Amino acid sequence: MTQQMQPYNMGVVEVFVGDLSKWMGRAMLLFAVAATVWRQALTPDGFVGGLLAGATAIVGAVLMLGGGGVRQNRAALDIGFVLWALLALGVGGVLTVSAGLAWVARRHAVNTRYSPRFFSGRQFETMIQLADVMIHRVGVSDDQPIRVAADTDRELAERADIRPGQVWGGFFLLEWVAPLLMGLPIPFSDLGTHTRRRILRRAARRSRIFQPVATCLTIITNTQRMQALRERANPGSK
Repeated sequence: MTQQMQPYNMGVVEVFVGDLSKWMGRAMLLFAVAATVWRQALTPDGFVGGLLAGATAIVGAVLMLGGGGVRQNRAALDIGFVLWALLALGVGGVLTVSAGLAWVARRHAVNTRYSPRFFSGRQFETMIQLADVMIHRVGVSDDQPIRVAADTDRELAERADIRPGQVWGGFFLLEWVAPLLMGLPIPFSDLGTHTRRRILRRAARRSRIFQPVATCLTIITNTQRMQALRERANPGSK
């Protein structure tokens, strides 16, 4: 049975991820304050102890910001999870377990919300940001990027000439490598519309590398043009 996509309602797992991020953020901030007062009891002496307390405070603040808006502050949440994982590798213990739980819950929240048939959860999020750029380019600015991404996912799932493994490389490069080429160590999906548009222009010059992305852009463009034609033919159906 195919699970229905719920793009707008907050799911139980998303609420859990937000609450977990906020509570861990508060705990880290409290630990950082306590480590400043009782440094010898909670952290190593010297520079390492101060570095640990400072890093814990920064990660806690970012997690609280991300947890305050799982969707609106998604960039902060992603950065907070990365910093959380790095801190857990250095400290271990409860931080490692909680960081692993948070990563699993975050991934499950995305898959539960969108239920993609062709893309993975991360690829679908990238697809939404591609749609956000493209729908303005083809002159249909009032459509929802999530719906456009869902239409693209459904069309690709019904095509026999494209398999999920064929798009993995192109989407991985677009999501993680392409921003680095512009000096931005931030995933494509977490960037603003203008920056994402600039990255796509550069990617277009390397069409062979980003061929799977180009295929999705073509589908988006055709879908939106057909939608525009339908709206012009039936103005009341919008």
